[in-house]
Amino acid sequence: KIPKNALTGWHQYSSMVIFPDIDFNDHMNNARYNKALGMARLYFVVQSGLWQCMLRLRVNGGLKAVTIRFRREIKPFTRYKILSRLAGWDERSLFYEHKFVTSQKDGEFVNAYAVTNYTFSRKSALKPLDVIKAIDPVVAEKGCHLVPVLQRLREFEQASSEDIKAKLPGSGARGDNRLVAEN
Repeated sequence: KIPKNALTGWHQYSSMVIFPDIDFNDHMNNARYNKALGMARLYFVVQSGLWQCMLRLRVNGGLKAVTIRFRREIKPFTRYKILSRLAGWDERSLFYEHKFVTSQKDGEFVNAYAVTNYTFSRKSALKPLDVIKAIDPVVAEKGCHLVPVLQRLREFEQASSEDIKAKLPGSGARGDNRLVAEN
């Protein structure tokens, strides 16, 4: 049984910065944030019912983009939690919102904010809305209005994709991603 608000509510994954996570600046290294996000996403998709539904419906895809804004470092041996939720969807992607949170003397602080984009395979007959409907028809009926930060992220992804596909100066065919120095 999937809990009420499983898709729209925040899910918590907890961890701690351990020795292998520390860089030369004496804080959690940037790569560790992505690894922790992977665990938080996995925890979210299992707890929300997305994992079971996508397996049952044979939907596959992959992580398309991760955007992280670092606000304050997380020091060694600090416990932190990642709050994750489904923030929206479009025709091909699910967007997750994540907050890295630590306890401070005066309350909790969001040390980093991240948005991830999980895109369904082009071969998939189903769309994100089909999966949302299968889990929570009420959420699907309300629809999805991407919050401004997600809308800007989607616009950035589209623009950068167009830039990558564009012909680069001095390169051969369209989509040739080799950088060529101009004389």
